[in-house]
Amino acid sequence: KQVKELQKIHEKNSKKYKPLEEAYKYDEGKPESLVFLHPKQGRRNYTLEELSRVRQRPFASKIYISGTNVDFQTVWLRTHWSDNAPYSAPSRRIRDYVKATITSINKTAAKSILADLLTAWFEMERSNYCSMACTLASALSENGKNVLFEEQRNRDHQNYIIPQGTTGDKFRIEQLRFTHLMHILFTKQSHERLIRDNCNMFRLAHCLRKHSKGQKDEAVGTFAFVASVVAFATQMVLTTYVIIENINSFKINVQMVPLAFLTILLSALLSWPELRCAEDIRKFYKDGDRLFSIMSIFDGISNVVLPIVLIVAGALVILLQDGFIEAVLNSTALLFVLEIDDMLPTILDLDGVSIVRNYLIKECLDEFKVVMATIENDQRKQTNVQTMMRRLESAGVEPIEFSDMLLTNAKESGNDIPGTSTFAPYQVLRSDDKNETESLDISNSNFITRHCLLKRIEWAYTIGFPTSTDARIGYLKMWKLGEEEPYEVIEKGLRGESYQKSAEEPKVDITCTHQPTEDKFHLNLVEIMENYNKIDDPSKEDKEKMRKNVDRLNQTYSIHGVFMITAFEMSEAVLKLRVCGSKTPQGFADAMDYYSMWDLDTSAARLLREKQPLYDRLEENGIGRLGSVSKLEQTPEMEGPKEIDDDEYGEHKGV
Repeated sequence: KQVKELQKIHEKNSKKYKPLEEAYKYDEGKPESLVFLHPKQGRRNYTLEELSRVRQRPFASKIYISGTNVDFQTVWLRTHWSDNAPYSAPSRRIRDYVKATITSINKTAAKSILADLLTAWFEMERSNYCSMACTLASALSENGKNVLFEEQRNRDHQNYIIPQGTTGDKFRIEQLRFTHLMHILFTKQSHERLIRDNCNMFRLAHCLRKHSKGQKDEAVGTFAFVASVVAFATQMVLTTYVIIENINSFKINVQMVPLAFLTILLSALLSWPELRCAEDIRKFYKDGDRLFSIMSIFDGISNVVLPIVLIVAGALVILLQDGFIEAVLNSTALLFVLEIDDMLPTILDLDGVSIVRNYLIKECLDEFKVVMATIENDQRKQTNVQTMMRRLESAGVEPIEFSDMLLTNAKESGNDIPGTSTFAPYQVLRSDDKNETESLDISNSNFITRHCLLKRIEWAYTIGFPTSTDARIGYLKMWKLGEEEPYEVIEKGLRGESYQKSAEEPKVDITCTHQPTEDKFHLNLVEIMENYNKIDDPSKEDKEKMRKNVDRLNQTYSIHGVFMITAFEMSEAVLKLRVCGSKTPQGFADAMDYYSMWDLDTSAARLLREKQPLYDRLEENGIGRLGSVSKLEQTPEMEGPKEIDDDEYGEHKGV
């Protein structure tokens, strides 16, 4: 009865999803690799034909944007396991945005959708945003190479994204155009996080004043501008008085040295966040070809120059005081000078978050107008791939390589979906308990630490149910970036009793997560299962024989680069494992920054900088950034940090 019920559900879903399957088969360059596991049809096993396909599919996630709407879904997640995997992100608006921009060219609709999308991203729960951004980063890897669009099949076909005949360079242009459209959103998301956490009067005045000229709310912008001028003038006058005080007296009181030293340290700590993000703030103020505006100059002097001046001059003022009370009051006054521009928005009752978001939406719409003008111009005058690449480069879009991989067939989701595990960076540590020397602590973190960074992951799936669509991992080993010893999560476990580690064991070294997996053993696996399925009533011995045969072919997969775990769930076997990363440390850091995902702590950022020359050297020596297992293990990293010789590696001088 259960089998019949599942067959009915499968037939019902197949009928519902038939238009989507037809679109996929028409658009996919290799339709023979497609696998569909329709939602709501319940668990089922792969057919042997599907099993053969799955074993050769890439592990990195991709997306398919369709005109066809099935259950209000129009952006489809393509994983190693299926071409219509469950996708929890609010993706329908992305399809509407693309369709209004590329297909119908409806500016009014496109701008409305763009504003809705950006607002939704601003208000989205952090975990859900990072999950969505992770998937989109994988799809947009190397300027959108993992994005597929539904193409018009014939004249009667109405729900499509790109017109018929969009192939080759024309299709690549659409991928680059989609990358540019998403770049508008991601840059504003980055600015929103930056300014929300570092809001001051100068930045709010810039936001209020820029788009209020000639408008009814121009008075608000003018008021903010006047308040900023007053704040800046006050800071300048107070700083000048501090310097004059130092000029008029040179009698140092040694008793004030501790207070002066502590004031210097506290001032430096308060100033460091602004100094660290000075370059990002400059990008926020940049307006076309204008590198500087009056507010950016005020902001730069107030938050970059003044802190340095006051650290030196302020310490001298404290050292010149005769009384302890005067020294305390002066140290407090010095700290107050740096905080004037930060306190003023609260005093004036300005809602900084709302002001910044409204400003970024207007900026987003202005930038979109420029992109739309280029699209209309491209329709009149055909463009080429090289022109589009130059256009993206001038807009600040870098071809970041990134992969998001669901190594088990779990649902993509953030933290707020009931019954799901946490989506966050996971740290891999050895247990502190002396009685549990072999156990590991794999726990989530709110930001990326050095303990999250992995250079190699090796795994194999359990052999009990080789055709299952709910594959579990029975062998898992990881190597952390900067360390030699592996972390064995499951060394033998459910891999199989006949499993013995040897140099001859079947291994699939995945050199590119975006390309089809070179699984040389899948045909033998299919043959084993075909022979097993021919047995009408398999005995215990038949099943054990099948398991042992599968175990001999149950190859180990391995990936190399810089990765981290983002979802982990384990019982006897690993039930859920999702990882993301890049081929190089620099690519990993760039992706986290550009897509506004998790922050890197100081130790993680330093480790990535230290290891980047090694990956450059691998590429320069012709090994490739990922390379094979043996070649990667022969690199100087295993011998500890090694300085690059400038004569031998001249290109890296000064790294």
